[in-house]
Amino acid sequence: MRRLLIPLLTALALPTAVNAEVKENPYQKGSLMFYITRSYNRLNAGDYSGALADYDIVIENKEIYKKVFDGLEEFDKFYMQRGNAKSNLGDHSGALSDFNKALSLNRSNPLIYYNRGLAWFKLKNATKGCKDFRKASSLGDTYSDKIVEKYCM
Repeated sequence: MRRLLIPLLTALALPTAVNAEVKENPYQKGSLMFYITRSYNRLNAGDYSGALADYDIVIENKEIYKKVFDGLEEFDKFYMQRGNAKSNLGDHSGALSDFNKALSLNRSNPLIYYNRGLAWFKLKNATKGCKDFRKASSLGDTYSDKIVEKYCM
């Protein structure tokens, strides 16, 4: 968390391409930080359509994020969370696409494999789902251990 806090605070003072005039309050509507924060809040509140729209804006502004945060560290989470929003809206194939993009940025996050495994199961592909749950388990995800025990033996 602390690793993200310093670049985040730095980003607060910078204008974004979403709205280049936002300097005093980077969380003002129209700023990149506004959409990052709101997308997370909407996803947690169960507003999957709203979260999806906000994640689209954040991902469209990937280059701004990259510039502000000196790279794409942690950006995998936006793809993963957008995938979760898509999955909750029934778009499991679209979710798989986002989970794959997330994995292209970070192959060591067990939650991405876990979520992709769920999407595979929803698409009735237990073989690929179990493969992802095993990978998540090998990366330390204990929820995946239980799924592997119950469905993948």
